[in-house]
Amino acid sequence: MVDESGRLTPVGQPERLNDQSTTSAEPGHHRTPTMKRAEREPPTMALPQPADEKAPPEEIAGALSDRVTARMPPLDKHRTTRPWRGPRRYLLAAIFVVGLTALVEPDLGAAITTLGGVALGLGTIPWLATRGQPWPVRSRWAVVGTLLMVLGVTGFAGSMPAYRLSIRLARVSGGNAIVVAGLRHLGETPPYSQELASAYVQWAQQETRQGNYAAAVDHLDYVETAFPTLPQAELAREQLPDTLLAWAKVAQARGDTIRAGEEYLLLLTRYNAFPAAALAYAQDAAGSGPSSALFGWAALAHAAHDYSTSDMIYNQLLQLFPQSDIALRAFDLAATNQFDWAQALNAAGLFDIAAQHYLIVLDTYSDTIAATEARIALSHGVSVVGYLLQSNGVSPVMAMTTVRLSSQYSVLGTTTVGAMGTYTVGGNQFLADTNANGAFVFTDVPPGVYLFEWRDTQGVYHTRFTGSVPALVVTVRTTPVFINTPIISDQSA
Repeated sequence: MVDESGRLTPVGQPERLNDQSTTSAEPGHHRTPTMKRAEREPPTMALPQPADEKAPPEEIAGALSDRVTARMPPLDKHRTTRPWRGPRRYLLAAIFVVGLTALVEPDLGAAITTLGGVALGLGTIPWLATRGQPWPVRSRWAVVGTLLMVLGVTGFAGSMPAYRLSIRLARVSGGNAIVVAGLRHLGETPPYSQELASAYVQWAQQETRQGNYAAAVDHLDYVETAFPTLPQAELAREQLPDTLLAWAKVAQARGDTIRAGEEYLLLLTRYNAFPAAALAYAQDAAGSGPSSALFGWAALAHAAHDYSTSDMIYNQLLQLFPQSDIALRAFDLAATNQFDWAQALNAAGLFDIAAQHYLIVLDTYSDTIAATEARIALSHGVSVVGYLLQSNGVSPVMAMTTVRLSSQYSVLGTTTVGAMGTYTVGGNQFLADTNANGAFVFTDVPPGVYLFEWRDTQGVYHTRFTGSVPALVVTVRTTPVFINTPIISDQSA
């Protein structure tokens, strides 16, 4: 169809408005239907048209972008709180962590100190993590870090008053462990802190009332040894004997023989002049007291082959109960313990040490059954047979000389090639003569370790060394010994 301007317009396509039809109409003229359709369209989507008949595509695209942007809500409205979202969440999480770590502490002073340390540590993280970031970003994290660091410094500054308050509250409630910990944190230390010594004494008194005698003894003993010049040490010394006696009675009633024996022994040896020791002796006279606990402890040690502990206990019984039936019983058991100790050492191959214990039985407990058995054990010897030969293993050193075995020896000096250091011998010694071939026989040599020597024509005994170590050391067990190695070498004494 043909429009008013004479242009040809395809049928079915909308008429394009010119500038006059889209902007205004002359007065008195009626608007065309095309103008009414344009009037109904959203003004923000109407595209400006140039005066020529066709606008460039670039202008149309730019106009569309401007109009779409104009219809969207402003982005700043949605982003006004987002920059603080990360720092705010970190601050809340840090406060939660700080509070949680403070809650697990046993007292107020420790809680405040922990709070300060954790907050100070968390406050440094934002400063370190945002290095190199733009200042707008870093400034927001710096605020969070500064707040946490201020909290940490405040916690440290308030730790001392908090400890003082914690100590006062703990004293009211009977929390002596908190009192001691708080005083130590405030710098109270042995040996001159009367406040700390008094706290330990009060703690021990509370434990005694509660029946916790083990801890009470430990704390009283600590006061006595760690604060020796303070009045609290004398107070602890006065309370310890009664506490030891109470603990020993409880342990004995429970069947804890070792614990009861230890506490009775400490009471009777260290606090023998105190009334509690007299009470313990009186209790023993009634049939249940220190001696029964000590005998039971010694028996358990002997059964466990702890002969040293058994020997110590029996000797303590001899000193604590002299001229009594208890002493007679302890004397016999001590002898038996020494003999069994020697037997165990002999079975382990420690013959020289075993011989010493046999001799202790003979010398100290000579009228006991154990002494008789020890005498028999020492008298049973074995044969030691060998040849006194030169280094070639064939020629005898000399005919018709004397060889010697000594159970004790000690090297006094080092040796060099061709020259020997000095040494001494002692203990049990056994002699034997050699024949023309250098053969010798020792009879009835008890088990043990011996140094082998021979005598020269001047009557001086010699042995063979390897460096500074004697080479001719003979171990005698319960079977005969045959020495089949050459006796003499280039390094002979």
